[in-house]
Amino acid sequence: MKKLLVLVLLFFGVFSFVWVNAFEIKWWEEISIQEEVNDDLYVAGGRVEVVAPVNWDLVISGWELIIESDVKEDLIIAWWNITISWNVWDDVRVAWWNIVIEGNVAWDLVVWGWDVRVKDWVVIWGDLVVWAWRLTLDWDVMWKAKISVWEFILNWMISSDAEVNLEKFRNNSGSGVINWNVIYRGRDEMPSLESSIKWEVVFEKNVIREDVKKSAIWFLTSYLIVKVLGLFLFASLIYLYFAKFFSNVSDNLRKETWKSFLYGFLVMVWTPVVIILLFITVVGFPFGLLFLFAYIFMFVFLWLLNTMVISSIFIDKYKVKELYKKLLIIFWFTLLFWLTNWVNPIVWLFTVWALGIKKLEVCDKIRKGKI
Repeated sequence: MKKLLVLVLLFFGVFSFVWVNAFEIKWWEEISIQEEVNDDLYVAGGRVEVVAPVNWDLVISGWELIIESDVKEDLIIAWWNITISWNVWDDVRVAWWNIVIEGNVAWDLVVWGWDVRVKDWVVIWGDLVVWAWRLTLDWDVMWKAKISVWEFILNWMISSDAEVNLEKFRNNSGSGVINWNVIYRGRDEMPSLESSIKWEVVFEKNVIREDVKKSAIWFLTSYLIVKVLGLFLFASLIYLYFAKFFSNVSDNLRKETWKSFLYGFLVMVWTPVVIILLFITVVGFPFGLLFLFAYIFMFVFLWLLNTMVISSIFIDKYKVKELYKKLLIIFWFTLLFWLTNWVNPIVWLFTVWALGIKKLEVCDKIRKGKI
């Protein structure tokens, strides 16, 4: 263990000096862009404020994002609280939670979020595409709009055609209007929306057809049965073929239960940190990729791993010899971990370290020629 710790510290001590110069990540730090940028700009931070013009594309991510100066080309922006207070002279792509548009958009605006608001005196000169929980439109969209929301608040104008999926509509100002044709879909017709439309209105009721519902239920049921049976068969084959290995793993887990939990927790928490540190170094990037694949693999197959390890504990504890009883235990835990899927990550904290230690022991025996 001491040798491994020394190796890890040495590894990061050497590679931490080799940084990729193409971009810099300052996560959870405050970043302020105060000088004019004449190239594409990529920024990630905790709170990011852009107060100087960006003359090309701006790609930005962070917890709180504030744009207070012109962006001459495309703006691509994502994360939590987003405020665009100045003009963007090309397309805007925005994603995630609370989004406020306070500056004009010269071309299209595409938004995916929770609460989206286009404020007073703001003009969207191109198309508007929104998928959100709530959209508040306080001013003008000059071209077409495609909107899919739970609640749509229209306080001013959409100047061209619109296609809307919604469940609730409000015209708080009394001046909200859509000047051309509208197709809207919902559970019921909305007179308040239809009275705000100046041209042709088409309503399409959102109804799940009975044959589609039956087909969906049949497909979902078949998928779940096949999934559970497939995992059960796969887990049974692997366990029966490596019964001795899993018996040793379960024995280690019983002897050092809480130690395995502690190390499993450290693996879960620190592996992403190690992966990020490796990704931002040139030499460490391939190792980071390898760790990432291993980490994803563990989470994808944690249901399977948990089933085999926990089944082995019960089989060994009660000295089960009959094949059918072993298969019943494996099937029971396959079904249990499927029905309580949230338990899998917790159980994984106990099993992953015990599996890793046993795997290292096997590799060491192979290296020494004992197997």
